[in-house]
Amino acid sequence: MRIPFTVIALLALTSVCLIGCSSEDEAACPEGPVFTHHVIDPDSVANIDPLGNLNPPGHVFPSDHGGYYVASPPGAKVTYNVQLFSPGDIKITSMVASEHLSAGLTDFELKFEICNDLWGRMGHITTLNEDLFGDTADYTQWQLEDEYTTGGETYRRWTTSVNISVTGGELLGTTGGNLNQGGLDFGMYDRRTSPPTPANPSRWDGYGYIYARLFVEFYEPGPVLDELWDLVNREDVPGDENPGGYNMQDVPGTAHGAWFFPGEPNNPEDPHLALVQSHTDPSRLVFCVGTSMPAVGSGAFAFVPENDGLLNRDFASVMPNGTVYGFVVEWPDYTFFMQMPDDNTLWIEWLDGEHTDPSDWVFTEDKVVFKR
Repeated sequence: MRIPFTVIALLALTSVCLIGCSSEDEAACPEGPVFTHHVIDPDSVANIDPLGNLNPPGHVFPSDHGGYYVASPPGAKVTYNVQLFSPGDIKITSMVASEHLSAGLTDFELKFEICNDLWGRMGHITTLNEDLFGDTADYTQWQLEDEYTTGGETYRRWTTSVNISVTGGELLGTTGGNLNQGGLDFGMYDRRTSPPTPANPSRWDGYGYIYARLFVEFYEPGPVLDELWDLVNREDVPGDENPGGYNMQDVPGTAHGAWFFPGEPNNPEDPHLALVQSHTDPSRLVFCVGTSMPAVGSGAFAFVPENDGLLNRDFASVMPNGTVYGFVVEWPDYTFFMQMPDDNTLWIEWLDGEHTDPSDWVFTEDKVVFKR
């Protein structure tokens, strides 16, 4: 069992809210862990995804939520449909219905809060408990929030505000059982702690992304917490400071982190690029490519970083110093090469096959430019 320093820190947290809290909000923020119950029977769980999941083109940037992969029947193309429970005493503040227009299904999301500065969400909920939420078969009287396309699917999102308090262990509904959905998204956001600093903070204004934490870290010590950590799908690498994973990985002034294709909105993430750590194996770095390098194709291309030289350098060592760096990824047989002409610009191109000679890394009209 691994209990990271973040869990220990939670035990010491007071109810002080650092940003925008009134005295009433401060009183509502509990000290220490806030979760007590499994949301899914652990016997039905294949594994838990840490923060930072990479699944391009829809998830080019490391995801701001963890989640459960539900087990599947032998040979089945869908997971089991399993009961979903409240992790603790929470107040549900809104419900979201997401229509998958091509797939012809609808799933749900619940947004909830513990206090003003600690909130969360659970997504890919298959059905909602009618005793709590009423009839959700018809959501067309809800507010139409957005319609967008990402990852090859078009979504229509409906939302409605609620004020429903539930206790730990109370039945919320079910998750799993839908084609091409592995299970449950579970995100937690904690504004009481200092967030990491993005390379371009204006990209993330008003967005909970920078406050993301793995939900497991909010459980009280005991058997439930032990079982959850055992399910987290992340290699135990010596020196890993983030056993729950991490999402905001920008190292300003270097190539490490999130890069944006000029002229495209921040969301959806499909056109963009991330040069980040693997969420399952911290010893590897990943080129997470969306749709702006069509000859490469969307994918997460990994390699083991080196501490010196021009080949396979750690992204955090790639700086705007006029140097071109090359990277031979583990699969498929690709070589990427890149340069930072300034702090906020990245040039990147690729070659088919393994090219370790720097004389091969010559930019052409095919190079792609990304910005911070």
